[in-house]
Amino acid sequence: MIQIPGPIDDLFYGQEEKLIKFFIRRTQVDKITYGQDTGERVNTKGMECAMMLPTEFYPDPRTIIEDQADMERESRDREIRRQQ
Repeated sequence: MIQIPGPIDDLFYGQEEKLIKFFIRRTQVDKITYGQDTGERVNTKGMECAMMLPTEFYPDPRTIIEDQADMERESRDREIRRQQ
């Protein structure tokens, strides 16, 4: 049986700092084949971080209301299952 982990709790609301990092390449790339799938992953060799910006999460008030309703519904469902 394959188990796929669910979403990370407090992904957006966690206390750890979240950063957006911008990388640049200082060296010339030998060849870039546009429009063709090379099957290669992004090569980060020769790249350096040029800038890091801190981010702040400003949730949509409707999302907060929906999240609270979801949590209340889940707790009611758990309580019903526990009583059965």
